[in-house]
Amino acid sequence: MRSEDRDLTTLHAALAAWMRDKAGPAAELSALKRPGAGLSNETWMCELSWRDNGSTRSSGLVARLEPSNLRVFPDYDLVGQARVMQALADSGVPVPNVRWVESDAGVLGSPFYVMDRIEGVVPSEVPPYHSFGLLFDASPERRAAMWWSGIETLAKIHQLDWRARGLSFLGAPGAGTDALDRQLDYYERFLAWAAEGEPQPILEAALRWLREHRFAPKRISLCWGDARLPNLIYRDDAVAGVLDWEMAFLCDPVADLAWWLFMDWQGSEGYGIPRLDGFPSWEETVRRYEELTGAPVENLRWHEVFAALRFGVVMVRVARHMTASGIPTPTDDFQHDNPCTQRLAQLLDLPAPGTPQRKLTNINESTVRVQFHLTGGGGHDWHLVADRGIGTRYDGIVADPDVTLTATAADWDAIQRGDLDRTQAYLGGKLVIQGDMTLLMQLDDMITRLSNAGAGVAAAQSAQSAHASATHMVTAEDDARHVPGPGALPLWNESFWFAMYDPHADIGLTVRAGMHPMKGEGNIYLIITHNGGVVHSLLDHRAPLPREQERRLEMLGYSIDWEAPLERFRLRYAHGATAFDLTWEGTSPVYVYPFPPASTAEQVPRHIEHAGRGRGTITIGGAAHEIDCLGHRDHSWGGERDWAKMPRWDYLSGEFGEDFWFNAVAVSLDGFPQDIHLGGVWNGAELRALASVEMRVEAADGGTRQSGCDMRITDVKGDAYHIVAEEVVAIAPAQFGRTWVKDGFTRFRCGDRTGYGIFEHAYIEK
Repeated sequence: MRSEDRDLTTLHAALAAWMRDKAGPAAELSALKRPGAGLSNETWMCELSWRDNGSTRSSGLVARLEPSNLRVFPDYDLVGQARVMQALADSGVPVPNVRWVESDAGVLGSPFYVMDRIEGVVPSEVPPYHSFGLLFDASPERRAAMWWSGIETLAKIHQLDWRARGLSFLGAPGAGTDALDRQLDYYERFLAWAAEGEPQPILEAALRWLREHRFAPKRISLCWGDARLPNLIYRDDAVAGVLDWEMAFLCDPVADLAWWLFMDWQGSEGYGIPRLDGFPSWEETVRRYEELTGAPVENLRWHEVFAALRFGVVMVRVARHMTASGIPTPTDDFQHDNPCTQRLAQLLDLPAPGTPQRKLTNINESTVRVQFHLTGGGGHDWHLVADRGIGTRYDGIVADPDVTLTATAADWDAIQRGDLDRTQAYLGGKLVIQGDMTLLMQLDDMITRLSNAGAGVAAAQSAQSAHASATHMVTAEDDARHVPGPGALPLWNESFWFAMYDPHADIGLTVRAGMHPMKGEGNIYLIITHNGGVVHSLLDHRAPLPREQERRLEMLGYSIDWEAPLERFRLRYAHGATAFDLTWEGTSPVYVYPFPPASTAEQVPRHIEHAGRGRGTITIGGAAHEIDCLGHRDHSWGGERDWAKMPRWDYLSGEFGEDFWFNAVAVSLDGFPQDIHLGGVWNGAELRALASVEMRVEAADGGTRQSGCDMRITDVKGDAYHIVAEEVVAIAPAQFGRTWVKDGFTRFRCGDRTGYGIFEHAYIEK
């Protein structure tokens, strides 16, 4: 039985009954959910609630079962895995608390154990973290911090007294080469079982080389066995949990260090994916590990060969399963020709196994075509073209795709929702991939967003554009600089505004570059706050009109470069001891405010809103600060913007994550009988206009300083949101004649989610 085909109703009922025996008859178990990729065990997450001394308590739990379909290892000792974690419970190594162990396979169909869930984030395994997810999106500084925290954890494991902790059951090695011999004997048996009589020339040669060059380790320690970033849980960039102990053994601890380095190589260069900036080199990692352990790293090459052999044996098992199941493999002879065998051939000067090692491919410098065949009810064909990091979705068939995905529409939707793990779907034959899988792994985020966008607000459009994929309501031409046309009004205006606030650095930036081309003037306000106060301000209402440049705007030391229209901008500024160099990348669709039908931008302004992420360096007083945070931008052009005709407005935009942002504005205009309310919301799948906006603004100092806002907004499909501006952490004020525009960097709350953004309060001074 495939684990993803297991009868969840039966599984849930059996597990719930078993837990009631443990936690009491009133215990209740939530629905089961799979956490993501993983082959060696079957894992389910759930919530358990129970009564304790008259009150209700609850806890997040994780149940791990022996696999029921693809058995990667010849033997499973689930009880042994639990014993390792129990032995480390008070060691300083953060492992999950194992609550219960059940060795009776009759309860759920296989042995299992239940442990407490550790809250945090986990680097992506599939696709590799060098192409997707938390570390891909992080700054180089964050990547380095998380890498070093992992190495510190590894050193801590290796310094434990394994005898005192009762870990001899893993097989205490004898003197001399016994520790290595035990491992080589195991992997020789493992290879024979996995290969089923099929010769494996490179792996067999590696085994011979390892035996011929084995040595007597100077240290024996507990080895984690599967030391790699995707087996770590992080909070605040520090390790909060160490997972997956099924490969633990007692041996030379350099085995873990070599596995860590090899698995990082395999997930980047081994697949032809560029290694991300910020990750320390092998040499730096070895030096730091030696500092932490106080012992020299010896025989690293032997252990690198050992690491490639170990994972290569696993690849044989997986490849033969795929072939037997009729699942296309990444290479024609994947059990013999894969990153492990390619690496071993290089290390041991052996004939190449077949396909040359994949050359590095930067997806932002390539054009890739991906075809989707979705079958069954609701099925259809669509494809995307990713051109240098910008994706466009089209209906129908593309000629000569680089890679093709086939699945039922129902399974594909389940994968996008997270209800079906894509690795399990792939190995179970539900997701068929043919072509260049390396390119596919680098496009995963783009594919996910474009898939969701297919049902979104612009699904009727024949082409939909995306950076890491989202449907836009405007074109790249809309988002470029404009020239006033015939009939332009005297105060025809265009502006490009960016704002971002990093709560960790407590730094806010708001910058607006505006133009009045009919008057031959530019205007700018650029304000930086730090620790709640303004530390730099540039305001000029009569700046020279910037000269026309393609995809670039320069004004008084500030510049915007359109590196990828609609998607990625480079923002730079330098003035004395203050400077910044930032990349702003869109994380959502681009929204456009509604405007009257048949109108032109010469009479009625156009206005777009867009959420994104700002990364880079802001220098304050000569000190450089790294920021990595969500932010917002808008772009308006046309019509007239006369500050004196708007007695008051309140503009709020907040980002709660890449899957949720809102924008809402209330404007009072002279001569209008009522306020104008506008805005939009992105829910991670659809970009929707707002149907209603109700704001209750709180202000201090005679209404001149915003202090909070209680707001209820409803989108055009009837979904309602209650959003509270809880705290204005810093205010960046700009004055235009008698009009004050005050951008407040603000913490927002919506339900149990917290976000940050801008609460702009503007008024005419009395």
